[in-house]
Amino acid sequence: SSNALLFILYLLAKNPDKQQKLRDEVISNSGSKVYMRACIKEAMRILPAAPENSRVTTREYDVLGYRIPKDMTIMLGHQLMCTMENYYPKANQYIPERWIVNKDNPLYQDRANSFAYSPFGFGVRMCIGRRIVEAEIEALLTRLMENFHIGWDGPSPNIKHTFINGMVEPLSTACKFSTCTPHRQLKSWKEIPGPSSVPVIGQLHHFLPGGSLHNCTGFEFQDKLYTNYGPIVKLDRIFAGRPGIFVYDLDSVAQSPNCERLNFYNQPKGGATQPTGLIIMVKNGSRFGQW
Repeated sequence: SSNALLFILYLLAKNPDKQQKLRDEVISNSGSKVYMRACIKEAMRILPAAPENSRVTTREYDVLGYRIPKDMTIMLGHQLMCTMENYYPKANQYIPERWIVNKDNPLYQDRANSFAYSPFGFGVRMCIGRRIVEAEIEALLTRLMENFHIGWDGPSPNIKHTFINGMVEPLSTACKFSTCTPHRQLKSWKEIPGPSSVPVIGQLHHFLPGGSLHNCTGFEFQDKLYTNYGPIVKLDRIFAGRPGIFVYDLDSVAQSPNCERLNFYNQPKGGATQPTGLIIMVKNGSRFGQW
């Protein structure tokens, strides 16, 4: 799956219009993966992780006028067949649209022989990990499209053709990743508004006598943060403690527990379970579900 993903990223980097179309599908939150799966299939057609499939005959076969005896290994070179124009018009071009059902599209792959595209093999001896690989690639590709524009700055990669195809050079030598912001320009969490901070003690002085948050607890404390700083507030760490981010926006609160990037608890080895520092509350003081 790692080699397959590298090839997909390379082809998307070389075809920025296809990459943007894929990104548009991902950030639309429509749940559709039609174009993503087309991009994956097209990459595996051009640069499959394995260039061929092998089978051992269990009886005699007549193949192209030749008799193949039992116990012979037959290698099926699907990578080469996938570059033949009689199977795939414009075979050397990366065109994911050929995998999307459209009878009016002259490139629609349904016209190709069904055995031409076999990156995972076929039949009862098909790769047992196919579904896992596809799920891994879709998940990784989704995250990459959400967060990065992928570019290729170097020459065409040196691909070593063995039983498993792979790039010889490290990806970092030629592939360029730059952050992308599909919805808006995101700021660093360090720019979240909050009480002023000083080195070492952070915002502790605000909680001491004379400070703006002295003796403020519960609702009053939350209300002051929201009133003074808005729907998201950052409290810096005190004496190397964990920073806290307070959120007072119901739409954000509803999405946060489902976010895959959040770890709700962190338990140091031999220590007690500690919260991560992300604190989510609502202005009326109600608790949001069960964490």
